[in-house]
Amino acid sequence: MTAGDLTRLFQFNIYVLHKNLEGITHEESLVTPPAGGNSINWILGHIIYTRDNMITMLGRDSSWENIDATPYKRGSGKLTADSAVQLEKLVEMLAISQVEIEAVLKRREKILSRQASGDVLIGTEETWGNRISYYACHDAYHSGQIGMLRRFLGKPGTI
Repeated sequence: MTAGDLTRLFQFNIYVLHKNLEGITHEESLVTPPAGGNSINWILGHIIYTRDNMITMLGRDSSWENIDATPYKRGSGKLTADSAVQLEKLVEMLAISQVEIEAVLKRREKILSRQASGDVLIGTEETWGNRISYYACHDAYHSGQIGMLRRFLGKPGTI
């Protein structure tokens, strides 16, 4: 899989996230299903938190400047209204993370292209490619959860 392929996966994920977040208010983003699970706010913050881990692993700056990311870590417990980041801020941070991811992948593709001719596979650095593809799958998994929670809130599907 090329860095370009990975870029397209993250671009599709961001498209799905934006579609699923259309018309959701901050208050709605805090609603948790009665049978258990996380709110849209927690899931989106968790996606950003996880993307941030990848971004910093690849040498870029964190998106969480001056914001406590602890409530969005896996296993952190139920998110409260007091500990939640405003949904609008999370959407802004998501956009920043997307720019950072695309910049890292573009830079990586240029580096790999100089090392070989033709279509350069990330497999030449299998560990790197596997790690990045994990993050793309993580995004997709949680993006689908947000779509389901959107329906739970009584909103129409968007995808």
